[in-house]
Amino acid sequence: MSRFPHAIGRRSFLAASAAAVAIGPGCAGADTPPPGLATRPGLGAIAASKNILFGACSRGLIPENGPFRVGNDAAYSALFQHECRMLTTEYEVKMPNTRPRPDTWDFDAADMLLDYATKSGMAFRGHCLLWSSVMPKWFAQEVDAGNAEAFITDHIHKVAGRYAGRVISWDVVNEAITDGDEAAEDGLRRGPLYDLMGPRYLDIAFKAAHEADPKSLLCLNQDAVEYDVDSQDYRREKTLGQLRRLLDAKVPIHALGIQSHLEPGWLKFTPEVLSKFLDDVAALGLKVFITELDVVDRRLPADIPARDQGAAAAVQEFLAVVLPHPAVAMINSWGLSDRYNWIEDSGMRRKDGRRSRAQLFDDDLAPKPVYQAVVDALNAAPARSAPLTLLP
Repeated sequence: MSRFPHAIGRRSFLAASAAAVAIGPGCAGADTPPPGLATRPGLGAIAASKNILFGACSRGLIPENGPFRVGNDAAYSALFQHECRMLTTEYEVKMPNTRPRPDTWDFDAADMLLDYATKSGMAFRGHCLLWSSVMPKWFAQEVDAGNAEAFITDHIHKVAGRYAGRVISWDVVNEAITDGDEAAEDGLRRGPLYDLMGPRYLDIAFKAAHEADPKSLLCLNQDAVEYDVDSQDYRREKTLGQLRRLLDAKVPIHALGIQSHLEPGWLKFTPEVLSKFLDDVAALGLKVFITELDVVDRRLPADIPARDQGAAAAVQEFLAVVLPHPAVAMINSWGLSDRYNWIEDSGMRRKDGRRSRAQLFDDDLAPKPVYQAVVDALNAAPARSAPLTLLP
């Protein structure tokens, strides 16, 4: 979701790994066991009992806030393994990280996350192959209308092909649809990819991903479609239009990702609006993945108990709509603990200077009310007919 620094190589990682893990103020150290693991089932296990896949994202070889979080912070790793059945990359397979220069490839970060997930018995999810808003600085000098299709196809073949058969799902294109001045007439976001290829850059990307990794479930990952406001009505309409266009063109696409960065205290949430959108997506034969669930709490009270209750209420009302829907097969939390909180590095921080509490667990890795809201929603969810797996 948030912007990111350049990729670093293995040598830089080893140097950074020697440093202390950076954690939030007032929290326990990385070697302090997480509280309560022995007394509760993990979210992954609860979700699996309903054939729903639950996981979270983690960073790899990026030194800010602690390199290789799940590898260097033993307590956090224990929590992650207890709660998650899937690990999603946060920055590691985005183009500026995998390709810091046109002729230079760097897979260190993604390789280490995949290795961790495999050894931990977790599914692995790739986010994301293309994001028009986050491209390398060199892209404009190296790619033009004449070579854009070949370049994008080759890039995706190399990245997705490297991990073929080991990635349960790829976010092939991220945040393609928008509203306002950034939107073209078809609702697609203007940017380097759209400007060079128009809407067919989506077709090119999904076809290349399927060629490179034919067993992976391919997802269009979209933000800001959860709330009952005009701008998100527009995004829902245009998202459905692009999904229909892709399917009519026989483009391989299997799911819509709904990011779900919830913002209580700001926009109107109407259950019937979101439920109809889920129905419309499912009617196309597509699955729905909740790909980046968390709570942006910048409009909630400063008082921590009140803020935590507000976050829990927002997640509760959202999941009460989402989880009963049979098309929803995955819940991915965008982070797990406030100890590592992407919002603190973004423009979505609180204006009062207090740290965000976006995640399910606090700085000390203790569950918060929002965690219990997810537990309750999963327990109440109907079971799916089969678990989510790689394509046959």
